Parts: sequence; structure tokens; C-alpha cells
Amino acid sequence: MADSSKLKGKGKNRFGDIPTPDETDNNLDAPEIAPADPSIEVKKFRNKTGRTEPFNTRVTAEFDKEFRTIAFTRGFKKVELLEACLDAYRELNGIK
Repeated sequence: MADSSKLKGKGKNRFGDIPTPDETDNNLDAPEIAPADPSIEVKKFRNKTGRTEPFNTRVTAEFDKEFRTIAFTRGFKKVELLEACLDAYRELNGIK
């Protein structure tokens, strides 16, 4: 079996002695977040859709696979397919 005592050193702290308060940087006075540079434009990668409410539900694996396949092949987002399904349901049942 390997002798690990040789790896640890002779009780020395590998970081050295603890610095005194005078030797440390007083980083508590610095702001937590650097001010933003107004010349840099922040890009948002997601398209705005006007949808703000989260909608989570549980479905079977088969339903999920078929739903995603239909949405992908038609070029829809999943929410767009769901909205189309709701519109079709309303139309079939005479709901305004």
C-alpha cells in the first residue's frame, strides 16, 4: 500500500501563515456588482411572445413525443400548437 504521509508534508500549512488584517484587502467596501458600461448593448436571444404565465402539466411519454413531433414538423413552438389545439376545441364545441 502507498505511504501517503510523504504527500502531506511535515504539518506545514500549504497556504502559509494567516495574514494580519492590515495585510488583507478591504473588499467589503467595494460594490458587489460592477457598474454596467452603457456603451455595451445587451442582446436578448429569446423572441418576445407576450406570454407571461407559466403552464406546467404532466403527460405520458407517448403524448409528449407525438406533441413535440407535430410541433417540430409544422414549425410551431409547443405553445403555438397548444393554442391551436385550444382554438380547434373551441370551434368544435361552439365556445366563443
